Amino acid sequence: MSSHDKPPVKINKVSLIILAVFLVATTAFSVFLCFQGDLLKFTPTQNPPSSSVQPEFTEDPLASSSKEERQRITLEFPYFIEIDKGAQICTIFTTDEDGYYKKVVRYIPISSGVNDNKLPDGYYKSKETKHEWQNMFTLGEPIYCQYTTRITGNFLFHSPPYRAPRPSAINVSGYNRLGTRASGGCVRMSVENAKWIFDKINPGTTIHVVKGPERPDLLASILPPKLEAGAKYDPSDPDVNNPAFKSMYPNPDPEPDPYAEPKLGDITYNKDIPVTPQTTKTTQDAGGDSSKDSNSSKDTTSSKEEVLTSS
Repeated sequence: MSSHDKPPVKINKVSLIILAVFLVATTAFSVFLCFQGDLLKFTPTQNPPSSSVQPEFTEDPLASSSKEERQRITLEFPYFIEIDKGAQICTIFTTDEDGYYKKVVRYIPISSGVNDNKLPDGYYKSKETKHEWQNMFTLGEPIYCQYTTRITGNFLFHSPPYRAPRPSAINVSGYNRLGTRASGGCVRMSVENAKWIFDKINPGTTIHVVKGPERPDLLASILPPKLEAGAKYDPSDPDVNNPAFKSMYPNPDPEPDPYAEPKLGDITYNKDIPVTPQTTKTTQDAGGDSSKDSNSSKDTTSSKEEVLTSS
């Protein structure tokens, strides 16, 4: 044997066994690591990946939907009316998002009865009787009013008094008494407001009559300017021929919430006062409306309404 030749390496059986065990262990450990990685990616509480797009989970579809997606309802009685004889203010309320009549639509200066007791405090439901013009059958010269809506008995919502059934015949002294007790029991207000109630208030609307404290600051802020002698129109009258028309409410009225059912609570309504049919021969005092003013008229045109009203 040449001196440059190396002797053959002898590998005994023990070494082969150790090598084989090492290779098997290494391979098994690699497989275990790969499987463990898959377990970390996909736990039993998760679904395996899918080629399709999965919809996002929504906790409460109704809670997350906007009002526009909710069920709108038709309100039979979107308004609630409060007549405050102490403040000489009528307040129109509508429903808030919870259905309560707490949202103020408008404050209206009024003239209620000289005698507060003529129209008793309590709750009433408005009646379906309405007239665009109505003869009030008062003593003295005739008195007419626009846009009458019956509250109960002979008591109405209506405009200031007129000397004749035409928009250009306003009784100036009667108009200028808005904000003070001046009627025989009815609730007077500007033509604009009387027409609003005439148009908007459905029969059966709840009316609350109360004698609360005076509210001079609020009343002063909503009273219209006084009319000068010789004026012909109520300035708020939207009649097309009214040259002085000016709305007291230039901004849109707040709307009732169209998604909430109205809530009134427990209310005991007053027994309705009977309507008393009478004529000019048996009428009662109308709170001074029959007094003449600087533009009085002899027009005695009569309407078909043969019922005394507490104008």
